[in-house]
This record gives sequence, structure tokens and C-alpha cells, in this order.
Amino acid sequence: MSTSDLPIGPPSGTFLIKNVAFPTQFMDVPGDTSTPGNKVCGLHNDGTLAQYWTVTKEGDAYTLTCAGTSTNLDAPDASIGQAVVTDNNLQTFKIYGANGKYQILLTDSDLAVSLPNGNDWTDLVLATSIASNEQQLWYFEPQSDRTNVISGIVEYKKTYNYHKDNQP
Repeated sequence: MSTSDLPIGPPSGTFLIKNVAFPTQFMDVPGDTSTPGNKVCGLHNDGTLAQYWTVTKEGDAYTLTCAGTSTNLDAPDASIGQAVVTDNNLQTFKIYGANGKYQILLTDSDLAVSLPNGNDWTDLVLATSIASNEQQLWYFEPQSDRTNVISGIVEYKKTYNYHKDNQP
């Protein structure tokens, strides 16, 4: 079965995104920094907003925005082995899955977001899509009870940064 034969991904919402092959590793933005180009890594659940992702359905694709940094998942250099980063650009991804396990793929190629090993701080990279490779599969754990709190924190950060950046 090819990836495109699988059902489309999760509904829009806020999620902790955990790797299937390494279930103690969550998608994380190190240092909770909003610096564009910051590499995304796998990290044990540390309870920070850097591990909460707002997933928004855009037609047949999705955007993934880190709740802690208000930056978006991005893969500016779409080639095998390249790091997945955060950026201010709104990149879309295909998300396909079955049985609660989803693969995150670039919309314009057959490259998937992969976690090469289960060590903390391992960079997420792009790899040729293999739907059965658990390093490329992710659990999306809904965080609906925290969505309102996260939205409030994100809006506060945006307002704070706006006022900080527009000081005379």
C-alpha cells in the first residue's frame, strides 16, 4: 500500500507529536526559541510549549506551528538527510496514516520527516518515504484541554514581541 492510499491525517488541533519507533521522543524546538532556521529535534517529554504543535488543515495539506515559538515546521532544503527546521514561512505538509500512526511528508516530493535514533536532541531529517518505517511515523496526541491556555500564551507572546519591537 502506498502512502497516498492511506487516509488523510488528523483533524486540526493542538497535539504532542511522538515518534512511533522511539516513543519517548517528542517533536521539540530546542530552547523554545523563535529564531528562524532552528533545527527541530526529538526530546523526552519535558512539559514545555516547545513540544506542542498546532496542526491546521489547509485543503488536502497541513501546516504545523509550534505553540511555544509561533514558528512553523519547514524544510527549506528538500533533500535526503537535510534537517527539518522552524521558520516564519508557512510550509504545508501531507499527513497520511492509519491506526493512529501518521507520516508527515513534503507536499511537493516523496520525502518524509524522520527521527534517525532515540537519543535526546537528535535532529529530525528528511528521508525517502517508506510508509512502514516507524522512524517516519508519528502519534498525534490531542491536547484539547490545553488548547485555550496555549492560545492565550501564544497571543501574549505575539503582543509582547510586537510592543518590544515597536518601542521608540
